[in-house]
Amino acid sequence: MAQRLVNLTDEDIGVIKDMFAGHPELYSITSKVVKKLDRSQQRIKHSSAKGKGMSFQFFCCEWVSKLLNIPFNQQDDDSLIHSRISGLQGCDVVLRGEARKRFIFDIEAKATKGLVLQDAVEQAEKNAGVDRLGVVFYRQTNMKTFVAMSLDVFEHLCKRFLIS
Repeated sequence: MAQRLVNLTDEDIGVIKDMFAGHPELYSITSKVVKKLDRSQQRIKHSSAKGKGMSFQFFCCEWVSKLLNIPFNQQDDDSLIHSRISGLQGCDVVLRGEARKRFIFDIEAKATKGLVLQDAVEQAEKNAGVDRLGVVFYRQTNMKTFVAMSLDVFEHLCKRFLIS
C-alpha cells in the first residue's frame, strides 16, 4: 500500500479521534489510525534525531563517492570522503585531496521536518572553505533529497558552466 503524507493540525487530529471514538465496531481500523495519529504527535528523541542526521550525512558522502568514483569509508580516517563527527564545526561532508579538487561544493546536510532554508544556506556558506561553494542537501521523511543554494552560488555556476 502506498504511503501518503498528510498535514493535520492538532485540532484536526482531535476531531478525527473523537469521530472514531463513537464507533467501537470499527475498532480494528480505529486503533491503527489512532495509534498513528498519536505517534505523529510525538517528538523525535534527541538521540534518534542525531542518528537520523548522521545517517543522512553518510548518504551524502556515498552520493559524492559514487559521483566522483572515489571510495567512501567512514572507518578509514585517511579516506578522501568523510562524514564530520556530530557537534564539530565545519561542513558535514569532509573532502580531501582529489575529492576536494574535483567537487567544488561544501555540503551542509539537513534531515529534518522543519527547516529554515535561509538559515541552512547561510550556515553552508559560512562553513564553506575558501574558493568553495556552500550548498544544503535537504531531505524530509519520505521525500526526495533536494539541494539548496543562494542565488550567488547559482550565478557562479551559471557563469562557470553555461555562459561561454
